[in-house]
Amino acid sequence: MKQSRRDLVAELVNELQPVKRPGRIAHMVLLWLVLSWTYTVLVVSATGAWRPGAAAQLAASPQFLAESLLGLAAGISLVVAGLRLGIPDPAHALERSALPLFLAAAWACCYLLGLISPALDPSMLGKRQHCWLETLIYAMPPLLAGLLLLRHLLPLHPATSGALMGLAAGALPALAMQFACMYDPAHALSYHLAPTLAVAGVGAAIAPWLLARHSRSRPPASSVAKPGEG
Repeated sequence: MKQSRRDLVAELVNELQPVKRPGRIAHMVLLWLVLSWTYTVLVVSATGAWRPGAAAQLAASPQFLAESLLGLAAGISLVVAGLRLGIPDPAHALERSALPLFLAAAWACCYLLGLISPALDPSMLGKRQHCWLETLIYAMPPLLAGLLLLRHLLPLHPATSGALMGLAAGALPALAMQFACMYDPAHALSYHLAPTLAVAGVGAAIAPWLLARHSRSRPPASSVAKPGEG
């Protein structure tokens, strides 16, 4: 290595500051959840009525309560995983995303089981004519909010991070539609949950572009942990 390069590397290393607890995201997760759920409830309320008796059905059917709680847990774990991927880690991105993806798959399986034994009697009560489109559109602001939060981190797998944020964003209106639209497991799979895959695709497509623009314009960070410290 040339002397000038050694000097440059030494200078850069000397400028680094150790970080003992890098990448705190709890405040980001809480901010996203509060704002996104508030927005979702408000926009769903503003565009139509909630299904009559939907809240009471939670108490009447333990299965409906369980699948709703599982959907909530899946959404929370997905946004946590999406933001955690903004913190560099030697573990593979899919390995770090295994739990939220498992919860999301388990949530979908609840409705597959419901094809045989539904939590509630299938009914057209409360049906929204364009619920699939509502789910798709309502998820976009939370998706963009999540990607904006990722701009404050250092995602090494932007497409995967964007896909997870898309699934998390889509889970909000998808779960809300289980209370605002008709209840039917086949309908839920096709018109409430399926659009979340499209939102995930949008997130995976735009995240590399959006986050790359930010990384090019961001000055070099000086708060990277030195080897052996932290």
